[in-house]
Amino acid sequence: MNSLKNNFKNHSLNYNFITFFISLIGIYLFSAYIQFTTSMNIDACNALHEATLLFSGGKYFFDFYETTPPMFLYFDFPMVFILKHYPELNFFMVFFLYYLTLSTMTVALSYFIVNKIFKDTENIQKSIFLLTIAFVLLVQPPYFFGQREHTALILTIPYFLLFALRLESKKIDTVLTVIIAILASVGFAIKPQFCLAFFLTEIVLLIKRKSLFNIIRIENSIIYSVFIPYTISTYMLYPAYFHVIIPLTLKFYYVGISQPFSSLFFQKHFIFALLTMIFFLLERKNNPKKILCDAMFIGILGYMLSYISEMVPWDYHIFTTFAFSIILNALLLVAFFINKNESTLRRIAYVFFVFLVYLFNTLKIPNVYQSHLVLFFCLLGFELAWFFKSYFCKKTLHIMSTLFLALLIFIFPISSEFFAYKTGAFVKMINQPIVYFLNKYAYNKPVYFFESVLNYEYPPVDYAGAIHTSRFCYLLWLPSYLKEMLKDPDSKETLKLKKIHEYFMKLMSEDIARKKPEFIFVDASEYIATPVFVIKNFQYLTLFSKTPEFQAVWKKYHYFDSINIVPYYKLDVYELNH
Repeated sequence: MNSLKNNFKNHSLNYNFITFFISLIGIYLFSAYIQFTTSMNIDACNALHEATLLFSGGKYFFDFYETTPPMFLYFDFPMVFILKHYPELNFFMVFFLYYLTLSTMTVALSYFIVNKIFKDTENIQKSIFLLTIAFVLLVQPPYFFGQREHTALILTIPYFLLFALRLESKKIDTVLTVIIAILASVGFAIKPQFCLAFFLTEIVLLIKRKSLFNIIRIENSIIYSVFIPYTISTYMLYPAYFHVIIPLTLKFYYVGISQPFSSLFFQKHFIFALLTMIFFLLERKNNPKKILCDAMFIGILGYMLSYISEMVPWDYHIFTTFAFSIILNALLLVAFFINKNESTLRRIAYVFFVFLVYLFNTLKIPNVYQSHLVLFFCLLGFELAWFFKSYFCKKTLHIMSTLFLALLIFIFPISSEFFAYKTGAFVKMINQPIVYFLNKYAYNKPVYFFESVLNYEYPPVDYAGAIHTSRFCYLLWLPSYLKEMLKDPDSKETLKLKKIHEYFMKLMSEDIARKKPEFIFVDASEYIATPVFVIKNFQYLTLFSKTPEFQAVWKKYHYFDSINIVPYYKLDVYELNH
């Protein structure tokens, strides 16, 4: 009899492993499909270009103007090294495989940790948790995939799982702790704001252990030992970043992209994270994985503080918080399924329904009332299953009520990601004429772009094999100047920004004179886009020609052609005189 039980247990474990492995492969394939049917993330593409310059001895300000410290560029060095020694490789394939490898490593590290959190009899819960992590790391539209927030998520998830073990005072292998700490030290340093999430874990552990001495651990010792030398070395190696870029950027950058402070708290992913936190707080008392959920909750809160500190409600700024919310929701739903706590389920269902109606309105999708109808039927299905299970088929209807609640909760992330994917596919489509032109006329030739966003230069230049020559990822000083000039051309703020504009125009003119780009692409669209607003019928060349230095270099160029992308989007192309 014991032999029969052991055989059954082994078959069950093998079945769980096979199911997990097939699901993981499915996630990998789905991720590849998304990335290769859309266009590479523009910020990640720009970061790879800047990392290449830095790897070759380039300097902040003199070779590229970047407002973030260099850790995220160091992170790209392995890709730069591979592409330098194997130039025949496709850069996007290297990029995707790099992130796929790192995500796999994160899932593997998470596996070793969750083995100490979940019991041997909880293989299904463990698999769901690990697959959820793999899903949020890999099944992302290009708008998020490769962003600094996405990178931080990959590198710090194991740290928060380790943090859960520390909250329970459980032991863990030293080598594993060191690996997790090294990855986390890079992840938290990708952006200075991400350190807030790390410091929050330190505060929570200090409150729990009530002693500074008791919070000294291998992982935080390693993280501090990376933070301090990294900060000092950045100051020593790139003084222009501290003495020029930071003070100069603070004078103009936020003027051009600023939005009401309240908009930070009405951002759709932020509200979804708040709903998740409410879900957790209502359910925490009955949750068998309370400490693990606490760690995910701290992850949400820590990265939420990072998001608020950036002061700009862009979707990718809140991505890490959003991802932790999805992971926590998965944990809570599994706990609900096991505990059968119906009264809490009902409260959660109605809270999510009310707020999701608002969130779908923020997506600005056509036929939004159809989405509202889907939400209503999810809620109705949940209510009917909950009501009738008191009379018959209790187990089946409990499963149905949990599934309806899961659909109600996850329908917003799914819809949000889907429309972000469609946007990525559209961007790839409108970039095709630019890639075609660059392939035909500018292969392996230097090019320059006049644009107030990154949309046109990145990644078409890289796809076509042309060469970036600008030290600026886009004309990042211009939105603030245009914004104030449209308000009041004679105000003190406008005059101050005009001087900054003239300074940058001199730098840009010097770059053009020195690097002699073969083609210069000028955004001649009816509506000129900036990161926050658009301007109708604005002419770059009319404004730029007021600068003597620009006039001198522009004499060497003549009109060559125009690229009509889609209605309202147009690039005028100017060629260097020969």
